[in-house]
Amino acid sequence: MSLATVRTSWAKFGNSRDFALIGRDVIAMASGIYVRFYDSASGGTQVERFDGGERGDGACCLAGLSIAPIFSVIERRANPRISVFAYPTIRRVSLCAGSRDSNGYVCCAFAGTEYLLAQATFPDFSLIVWQWRTGERLTKINETDTTTFDVDRTRLTCSTDSSCLVARFMPSTGRLSVYRVLTCSKTVRLFPIETSIEFIAVSCSWSTDGALLCCDETGTVRSIRFEDEQLDNRVRTILGSPDKNSDDSSEVVPSRSNPVLVGHADGTLIVDRAIAGSCDIRATFYRKPWKDQKDEWRSAWSILLPSYPRHAESDSSKDRILILGENGDLFQMIDVSRDRPPRLEFLLRGDANYANIASLHGPYLAAVDQTDRLTIVDAVTGKFVSPTIHLTHHGKVADLTSHPVLPILASCSIAGNCLFVKLFPVSPLRPRITRCIHLQREALDRVKFSNRGNLLGVASSQIGRLFLLSVSVAEPKERDHAGLYKMTSEKVAAWLNSERKVIDFLIYEVDRDRAKVLLLIENADSNDSRAGNEIVVYSCRLFDKDNCTKDADCSIKLLSSFERLHHGRESSYDIIGVPYLTKQLHRIELKEDFQEALLSDALPSLHQTRCISIAVHRKKSSSSSLITCGFDGLIVWRDCAQLERVFALFVAHHRAEAGGRCAILVNDTIVSLGRNGDLVANRLPYSRTVESEQENRGSRSTEFFRWITLNRLETRKRAEENEENEENEENEENEETETWMDAMLRQRLMAEEKHALETRLSLLNDWNELKCKIKTLLDANETAPPNARLPISAFDLDQRGRELALATARSKENQLMKNAEERIASLNRSKRYLREQFLDPLIVRPRSICSLFGRSKVTNYPLVEFTPRETHLPLWCQFSRKIRELVSRLEDENEEPQTIDVKKPEWSRCHGFVDVFETCVDADHQERQLKIKFNELFEKTRSTKEKEMRAANERAKEMQRLVLELKRVFHVDASSRLFEPPNWHRTEIIEDELERTVNSIGDARSNEFAETNDREKNLMEDDIEIETNDNDFPRKMLERMMDGVLEVRLEHSAKMNIPKPDCLSQKDPANYTDEDIRAIESYEKKIRAQETDRQKYKSMLEAEIERISGEFSSSVKSFDDELNELSGEKIKVERSILSQRLSKVQAVLQHRKIVRKRREIQRVVESELVPAKETRSLAEERDSFEMGVAELRANYENARKRDKQLEMKFRSEFTEVKPSILEKLLRHYRKRPKLLTAHGSVALLAELVACVVEQRDSDILPRECSNYLRTLDELDVMPEALTSLLEQNYWCLLCNLRRLKVEAEIKVKSCAIELAEAEQSLAFLRNACSIGREKVDRCKETIERLEKSFADLTQDRDVALLLKMNQICVQAKGDPHTDWKDAVLTSQEELERANRAITKAERQRSLALRRVVDIEKIVSFEEWRHACEKKRMEDLQEYARDLDLIKVSRIVRECCQRLTRETSSKEEEDTSIQNILQVQRTVSDLWK
Repeated sequence: MSLATVRTSWAKFGNSRDFALIGRDVIAMASGIYVRFYDSASGGTQVERFDGGERGDGACCLAGLSIAPIFSVIERRANPRISVFAYPTIRRVSLCAGSRDSNGYVCCAFAGTEYLLAQATFPDFSLIVWQWRTGERLTKINETDTTTFDVDRTRLTCSTDSSCLVARFMPSTGRLSVYRVLTCSKTVRLFPIETSIEFIAVSCSWSTDGALLCCDETGTVRSIRFEDEQLDNRVRTILGSPDKNSDDSSEVVPSRSNPVLVGHADGTLIVDRAIAGSCDIRATFYRKPWKDQKDEWRSAWSILLPSYPRHAESDSSKDRILILGENGDLFQMIDVSRDRPPRLEFLLRGDANYANIASLHGPYLAAVDQTDRLTIVDAVTGKFVSPTIHLTHHGKVADLTSHPVLPILASCSIAGNCLFVKLFPVSPLRPRITRCIHLQREALDRVKFSNRGNLLGVASSQIGRLFLLSVSVAEPKERDHAGLYKMTSEKVAAWLNSERKVIDFLIYEVDRDRAKVLLLIENADSNDSRAGNEIVVYSCRLFDKDNCTKDADCSIKLLSSFERLHHGRESSYDIIGVPYLTKQLHRIELKEDFQEALLSDALPSLHQTRCISIAVHRKKSSSSSLITCGFDGLIVWRDCAQLERVFALFVAHHRAEAGGRCAILVNDTIVSLGRNGDLVANRLPYSRTVESEQENRGSRSTEFFRWITLNRLETRKRAEENEENEENEENEENEETETWMDAMLRQRLMAEEKHALETRLSLLNDWNELKCKIKTLLDANETAPPNARLPISAFDLDQRGRELALATARSKENQLMKNAEERIASLNRSKRYLREQFLDPLIVRPRSICSLFGRSKVTNYPLVEFTPRETHLPLWCQFSRKIRELVSRLEDENEEPQTIDVKKPEWSRCHGFVDVFETCVDADHQERQLKIKFNELFEKTRSTKEKEMRAANERAKEMQRLVLELKRVFHVDASSRLFEPPNWHRTEIIEDELERTVNSIGDARSNEFAETNDREKNLMEDDIEIETNDNDFPRKMLERMMDGVLEVRLEHSAKMNIPKPDCLSQKDPANYTDEDIRAIESYEKKIRAQETDRQKYKSMLEAEIERISGEFSSSVKSFDDELNELSGEKIKVERSILSQRLSKVQAVLQHRKIVRKRREIQRVVESELVPAKETRSLAEERDSFEMGVAELRANYENARKRDKQLEMKFRSEFTEVKPSILEKLLRHYRKRPKLLTAHGSVALLAELVACVVEQRDSDILPRECSNYLRTLDELDVMPEALTSLLEQNYWCLLCNLRRLKVEAEIKVKSCAIELAEAEQSLAFLRNACSIGREKVDRCKETIERLEKSFADLTQDRDVALLLKMNQICVQAKGDPHTDWKDAVLTSQEELERANRAITKAERQRSLALRRVVDIEKIVSFEEWRHACEKKRMEDLQEYARDLDLIKVSRIVRECCQRLTRETSSKEEEDTSIQNILQVQRTVSDLWK
């Protein structure tokens, strides 16, 4: 099978993030397998494929060398290779060794002129350096923190000055890392530089003077200068934001969001989006008017940009800034550094993220991007041939297709619109929306023309609805005079609703009035709805009165599931598709009037992945073509009639970017759309071009349209514009009206209402008659007697509904009962859980005591039961404390004063924690004991209150009895003396009930055992009661006979009723007898005695009332006083408890301070080790670099000597030539082409040397070097004046000697460049070593300070002294001999002096002990200082040897003497040595 080869014509990239500047004029961009080169000088574009072989698998992360046509490419695959190529030959110069060790790379950049840097990803995220000329890997540095690493947007930027600084910036996290490339011969190192920035940068760029410009999200621009040794002085704010008033800021920049910063020349460009509400994108250039570093930055000019920059880069050689916009346009700003606004010039346009394409007749195609912009593209050149029109206002475009014959585009949107776009052949071509049909409000996502193109199917796959729209074309006699086709109407011919999800559909035209619709329905037994294995066939009558097709003709089960179906050959009813999740290609033939489907062909698709898309290009003169593409990026072009016949197979897109989405054939070009938005055109061989042109010509001749020339359209332009305006107005009006489905449903509803009007009226009449009849029956039922009256439910016409309502209410009631029971059960569970967690573990439950009248309240302390471990903790702590005291005492007794042990035991590390733990345990134990003692007092007081409550109630009852007695006997109202008996407080009642509940729950288990005891106890009580009753019988009988008393009481006599004599009421006083008189006298005597007893009884009652009132008041006051004493006792207990807790907190805080101080010391010690190690490694690197510098200096001297020897050797080679001719030859020998010294690249000079010696050209050399070689070749031509005077062999010898001389001179320059770079790196390392030593010294001082503060902290202990009253006070007893026996009279000044002496002695003891403990550290410090001095001596000796090698001239001697007088410290000595070396290099350059 012979396959045709293709050639890439053009490419439009959909998602380009950056570009690379190669040399001075070439701009390169990469996407997929393509790299596009644009030459800004000539305007030409070159597209190269990187699809295998030496070029690699795909291309990404381009990097270009600004001084030579060199660029690097990283493969788009796992474990990629990094290759360096030359432009325009695309020859691989080198392959980076070991580049496949990493899983991938994020970005790449050239550092200086010699090195290539790449940032790797997994596994170690290292930054690697290669020598780009040879591909040798020189060094790498691994990433320490990989958690914040951004693998998508990390960028590498290199400074343009000689310092060779590299910045790695991650805009998403604001992380910035700066490295310096140190070189010495073949030794290369990456030295990290501390940035010490406290802001989050969003953009950064290098300035021409070596400063790094950073911009944060607020718009503040800062300059970081790494040559400053002080970290605090490196960062300087040059442009401030409005919300920050910086002292260094000179001008306030307007508020900005997401700014972009580009350093250029002596200023910086800031691009910023405008404030919300405006779409302006403004670029402002800032610069300093003077070169002073402290001068203010001012705005030079400002300009609006057409697009926000996605990537921007400065090109100082041409004074321009290249910008890649977010819309894909590449443009440049020319003459940026001037004081006027620059000129904008577009370089590349049309790069957009394309979403769909469709072929048109002729060399054109239509492309729609993600923003729904429609553009017509010339498939031959890739240029836009029409203005862009927006389809967004009609809804997001879901699908796009083109008519098989006419230049018509049809699209559908998620808003339910169907658009028809017509292409008018004017210059330029004008696509125009001719019709917008709003079919429905739901989304439309499938659009496809029928096999003949007269019908357009628009489907909504989710709801299974399909519309058939007719595409009618006017007859030739109805067309306009220009011969253009004219579409008469786009109407809905039919529609159907399958009520199942539609995967795809096909439309076959049977005749002018009928069409067959094949719907691919989703699998009913599968969860994946992206494919279907069932075809439902519908027969649709076009333009019928009822154009809705409801019933299907048949259903065909397929052997496989498909995602898409496509028309096959035009002459037959074929279906071509790819089975779901397979890599095969099937052809299915429809037979028996679409009743059966037969699989006719099944062959491999030649793709490597599944999910293949198909495009059929139908032709008139020959068989159609079939183009397939997939996720593997392959495109297969084959014959549609013979699927096994393959014309071409090639890679169009990279599989790592999901391959291709679709591909179309436009004349002799296959245009493919990648899933990444790339649009690529690959041109087919010329033999097929003629065929395609003939086919297109034939197809154009058979259809009803043709392209017309511009001359014929000039007369019709104004008419067409008027027609376009009318159609646009019509489209807008149509969009505002209702949808087609709404109108159809409205019309159908109106017809149904009109048809059912009579039936509705008859039903309404019957309903009214029924209501009247029911009303009559109800009235009759109301007038009937009660025994004959029916219930209202008997007239219910909807008994079934009533029963259902009752059943619903019952079920609702049951549900509510169930919910209530569940709620109660959940509450019971919560209550049980709370009791088990918080109440049951308490051995002393919370109780409270209130005063008798609730004026005060005292609560107890709830106590939790101790666990066995908590019970034994105080004993263990006491034992530990005694053992530690015993060990300490034994150590003090056995201590030898001669030996001092500096080391502390291992257990002393946890000694502080043990002390804290013991303190906490003791405090908890004391706190518990205090609570227990208080609870005992609390219980006593509570029992007292119970007694007082009982006594108070008895007194209240007695008082009430006495008051009633006074009122009943003496009619005296003493109710004011009554008092309300005190009640228990509500809180106390609740606590008592809770206590009884808990006790009842706790005693429930012992009920059975208690019942037996209760029975026995009851029997014993019965016996005792019987005996008691027998003993009390005589007393009860006596009380019964004597009315309860043995003598008459005062109360009885006062209330006794004395009988009145009868004579007082029955006789007249004149008739009294002696007996009556005696009876009357006895009565009066008794009355007088009773009155006396009544007075006594009344006084007794009043006294008793007074007594009870006084006792009640005194008892209440007594209990309140007792409760107040308990409250005061609780305050004391609380004070003691808080004191214990304070001791715990103080112990913990003291321990934390000690631990924190230890950790701080440990951290500083660890941080000291890192600088010490770094300093040692830097010293080793410095030594190696010094050896390398010495070697390079020797090479430089040898090269100079060889250069001098060659010039001296010249005369010896021409001994046979006459002196006059020899002088002429010497003049020709000294002629040289002019070589620019701007390109100080050792690699390029080595390549130039090879080209000079070998007399050849190279594609990696810049233009100046090529001109140099060309001029050198011109000098090799013998002048005509010497042709007759000199032989040819002498002239050839002259040319060879001159080339050897040129080679020696270039090698001297190369050695000088290497030596200068090495000396610069060595000076940097020396400076870094001195900074590292200073850092180590500062760390040691910090450690000493922290250790001193730690010692002060550990020795400064707080001692709490608690004294009781009269503890140190001596009371006199009256005996002068014994009172002051143990007392000493001391003045206050003497006590204070003794205290000061004790404090001073303790401080001296602590200082002496600390010195003894730190003796080993002092010894190690002295050893380290001795080593440092020794190393310094060696460095000075090495400096002396270097000075001996320097040739001292008079100028150098004067400089040295002046510097020697001025330098005094070691740092100034280093500076003087560097100045001497710089002077020596300057003298050497002047000598050269």
